[in-house]
Formats: sequence, C-alpha cells, structure tokens
Amino acid sequence: MAEQTLLITGATGLVGSNLCVLARKKGYRVRAMVRSSQDFVPLQRADVETVIGDITDLDSVLRAAQGTDGIIHTAAVLGGTWSKATSEDFWNANYYGTVNVMEAGRQAGVRRVVDLDTLAILDWRETITERSCIAAIQDGDSGYVAAKRASYYEGMHRASRGQDIVFLTPAGIYGPGLFVERALHPTSFTGTLTAALNGRLESYINLRLLWAYSEDVAATALAAFERGSRGARYLACGRPEDACTLAQLCNVAAELAGVSHRVIDLDVASGGKQAGTMAKLAERKYADPIMNSTVTKTELGVAPIAVREGLARTVAWLRQNGKI
Repeated sequence: MAEQTLLITGATGLVGSNLCVLARKKGYRVRAMVRSSQDFVPLQRADVETVIGDITDLDSVLRAAQGTDGIIHTAAVLGGTWSKATSEDFWNANYYGTVNVMEAGRQAGVRRVVDLDTLAILDWRETITERSCIAAIQDGDSGYVAAKRASYYEGMHRASRGQDIVFLTPAGIYGPGLFVERALHPTSFTGTLTAALNGRLESYINLRLLWAYSEDVAATALAAFERGSRGARYLACGRPEDACTLAQLCNVAAELAGVSHRVIDLDVASGGKQAGTMAKLAERKYADPIMNSTVTKTELGVAPIAVREGLARTVAWLRQNGKI
C-alpha cells in the first residue's frame, strides 16, 4: 500500500501532537496545520511537515488538505471552568472551523475526515455508547456545547449525503503532550492535575466524569481513520470503572507522586457554583453502567489503559519536565 498522508488540525494540542507522533511511527506522512504564532519546532523534529493555516479560514484549510488522504480534526476552543473563551470564540472555531475542515475534505477529495467532538453533547440518562442519542437543546446550554452539537449535526448531514465523516468522542483528556506548556494550559485537565500536585487547587465540584489518556485518544482517532465506518461514532472515554470526580483523579495522582496535598469534593450548595457552566453538569443523572464502549473495541481493536496507569505515566512525565 502506498504511503498515505494525513492532515492533522490542532497539532500542537494534547491529542493532536500525540497523533502526529503516532502516525509517523506507523508510517504515515503527516502534515500538521499550525498557526503562524505557534512554536512548531517539536513537530519538525518529529519529522512532521508543518503548514501555516487557521481552521476559521476555509482557503487555508483547503490548501493544507490538497494531496492528503485524510484529515483528523482535533482543533477546538475548549470550554470548562477555566476557559476564558466567549460564545463567539466557540462558534467560530468549533462550528464554523469544523465545517471548513469538512468542506475542505470534500473539495480536496480526501478519503475520510475524522472529527473529535465531546461527551457533553450526548444524553447521559442512558448508558453512554457509540449509539447514544444527542442531548436535547436547552436554553442554558453553554456556547461550547451548542457549537459542538451543531457541528455534529452538520457532519451527519454530510455523511448522510455520502461524504466519509467519522466521529470520535473523547472523555476528559489528560496525559503527556509534545508541547509541555500547551499541555498545561488551564483548560487542559493535565494543567488541572499539575495545579493540584503543586497545591494550587483546593477543591472542585463533585462531578463524576470519564477520563481518557491522551495517547489512547490519539490511537483511537487513528484507528477510526483506518477502520471506522462512515457516519459512525466511536468512544475514547477510558474505562467505565475508572469514572470519578476531578478531585478523586487529582488525589490518585497525588498519591502516586508522593504529594500530601489533597483536593476536596464540593457539592453545588457548598460553593460548587464557582465551577461555572460545569456546575450544570453536576445535576445530571447517570446511568449504571455509565459507559459501554464494546463497539469501539470490536470494530477498531483498541482498548484504553487503566486511569491509575495513565496517571502514573503523567506524573513521571511532569516530573521529567520539572513541573512537580
């Protein structure tokens, strides 16, 4: 089989950088789309081609997509407690930017586009699976959720008309990245873990989440490109038995690191509203089991590592880079 070329957006991010490295190891040519203001030297050292572009500019995405076999779209503006993004930021990047990537893929004739979306658009009242329903639109939806939901519907519309688009839904992502400071951004859960390990996070809302190790998400995204089915959703959500609150996640990391500091779980009534839009998620109902990713394991042949192992690797990486 001839060597294939992948275009990866969000290549300096946690998932995107891991994906670039993994794809190169597996023999792909990798083209990473980066903004001109970004430091992309680590990508070049990893033998990754870099092209300047911005997902909000269709022409630049189309130029980057020319001659490629597929696009894996990981770029996004992240929401959450520590995000400073506006509703306009979310719509520009997470909806219009995603539509641009899909349209560039169509015009460039790429074989497949893999789009990373979010668990936040799914209905949690039933066990999360690859066939989960999309949560109903509500007046209180955050700009992040609204834009991500809209981009999913756009992708399904295109897939229904024949464009090969596959969806990958990750959980809360933590772990190492090729760009250390980017991986520690406040909107990254790796950044949150680092804050906790250094005693800078005292408490967080009692919100149970699923957790995904960054390298696992990258591996599942690549498998979705290689073996997925048009219009299908796959899960990169870790193991259901590892679901826990952010405080619990931080405290396991602290135990592994030999750090005495512990983070306290807060309910909304005790001050958890400071979590911003995340406070609303604490009120949702959970199914039992919370998640079942059998289809992903069967069709893609991937399985996540245990969260304790992922945290051990993350702690070692943070220590190696002088962050704890």
